[in-house]
Amino acid sequence: MFNEIQSLETSIESGSSITQTGVNALQTDFLSFEACWAGLKTGTTPDACAAINGSK
Repeated sequence: MFNEIQSLETSIESGSSITQTGVNALQTDFLSFEACWAGLKTGTTPDACAAINGSK
């Protein structure tokens, strides 16, 4: 998620247009983060969120 935000920030700072692809990628990352965070708050770790650097 951080990489997507950084990419958009760099585009904005350089005066480049923000592409729909970039916005869509960021939305996908936020949705994934939201799902993981909701699971962690309830004391569970969804399978998709358990892997860090390719390992659980």
